[in-house]
Amino acid sequence: MNTEEVKEWMAIADCDFDSAKILNEAARRHYEIICYHCAQATEKYFEPKKVSNETPVYIYVVCDLVDKIHEFARGFSWSIRPDGEGYFGFSSGFNAYIEIISYRKLIENAKIRNKIFFKKLGIE
Repeated sequence: MNTEEVKEWMAIADCDFDSAKILNEAARRHYEIICYHCAQATEKYFEPKKVSNETPVYIYVVCDLVDKIHEFARGFSWSIRPDGEGYFGFSSGFNAYIEIISYRKLIENAKIRNKIFFKKLGIE
């Protein structure tokens, strides 16, 4: 892809991501469609950057684990994380490892990971 094609592709990806954000702010959230737009945006964001189609992609989704997310992950037969705070799996179509983690768990892990650093800085 040349520079102009990449810029056009990124603009389309931005539109997909904006659509997902708008749908997420709606009174009635359609999680399947939100996930679809996020997947479309992710695919477009990464496509120009892939070295080849065999290059694996890692996708991390941070969200509230509502019923629709559980249904979505189980629909793809993804494995539940050992701590029960999300899912992980591989999408052969995208050649991507995908992990879904709850926002609460992300914050908890960050606090544990950075505890000694904050202690050394004196900002516990």
